[in-house]
Amino acid sequence: DWHDLRPYVERTLRGERVEYERRAQFADGERWIHSVMEPTRDERGAPNGLVAVVSDVQSRKEAEAALTSAREQLQLVADSIPAAVALCGRDLRYVWINRRYAEWIGTAPQEVVGRPIAEVIGEETLDAIRPYVERVLAGEQVEYERLTRLPGLGERWVRNHFAPTRDGSGWIAVGADIHDRKLMEETLHEAERRKDEFLATLAHELRNPLAPMKNAVEIMRLAGDNPVTIDQVREMM
Repeated sequence: DWHDLRPYVERTLRGERVEYERRAQFADGERWIHSVMEPTRDERGAPNGLVAVVSDVQSRKEAEAALTSAREQLQLVADSIPAAVALCGRDLRYVWINRRYAEWIGTAPQEVVGRPIAEVIGEETLDAIRPYVERVLAGEQVEYERLTRLPGLGERWVRNHFAPTRDGSGWIAVGADIHDRKLMEETLHEAERRKDEFLATLAHELRNPLAPMKNAVEIMRLAGDNPVTIDQVREMM
């Protein structure tokens, strides 16, 4: 233990306040401790000793390790899903993003965390989605679709779902790429429009010959057995 403690002691005896954490040996095994060393001084102000305050922080360290493990597992799960996920704060900064979201914006996750949203996606894009952000910060769940330009993918149709966090500190954004579906829908709509246009044209074109044929049938009914009229009408038809 003295081998590990000596550098801290020497710094304190030179007049420096030292704070550190390390694993120390106790009767029942190793435990994490937190230590603060302050120099004592003689009448001339020169360091002549030290006071150390040592705290057992094993429980805190175990809780931190459990939290880190949970975060790593959450990151692993979030990175494996096909959706882009981001946790944002009320100050309009990124708190956390998954790998897919990083692919959307074309940068590494660690380069995004803590940065303003406007700085990452641009002021114009933020202004476009600001009404949805204001609604989610008011406690509402919001879902919308829009065509947007993603730095990492280009212009794409996306569907976003915003949900407020339980503590009200921000919101979670979950985005899905629906570009292919939108293109298919547009293709179907265009095909439907062309079909309606064709049927309308067909109906119009059929109406022209059908009208005189209907009239001819009526004339034949009125003509009775008049062979001349019937022959004329037949030729017209």
